[in-house]
Amino acid sequence: CVVGGGYVAMPHPIIARVALYQTLTALSRVSFSSALDYFFTAAPDCLPGGPNFSNTFYITTTGLIGTAAAFITSFFYQAFMSDWKYRNVLLITTVLSATGGIFDFIIVKRWNIAIGIPDVIFFIIGDDVIHTIVEMLYWIPSSSMISKVCPKGMEACTYAYLAGVS
Repeated sequence: CVVGGGYVAMPHPIIARVALYQTLTALSRVSFSSALDYFFTAAPDCLPGGPNFSNTFYITTTGLIGTAAAFITSFFYQAFMSDWKYRNVLLITTVLSATGGIFDFIIVKRWNIAIGIPDVIFFIIGDDVIHTIVEMLYWIPSSSMISKVCPKGMEACTYAYLAGVS
């Protein structure tokens, strides 16, 4: 409804097309992270053999590592990808993002343990670092693209609409 409303309410159809792209991209991202909060932090008596992450690790440590990954990614983007076409960056990040839920699935199935990778390491690399890198690589060009489609005099309205859809 929101995307359809963009075709009606916005003066240029490109704005609604960007909103449609953002919606389809969001739908392609498979993420179970919110649903898995209890799985990751369950105590050993509740989930024997589970990850059993402490709240400190799950919230603080991974938050700090994710923030560092985002910071490094912004420099990486500027150094290596800033001259790429938006289409190429967004295509790569959309494909990576769509496959990003596999890390949660592997931890739940305990396949990481079967191949000898501890939960802490696998979670940090997959769910924290790679997820953050993909999100940043999507967000940076997406934000820039939003600013380029804003018609003169409607910047705030257009940006608020597209940011809300995003």
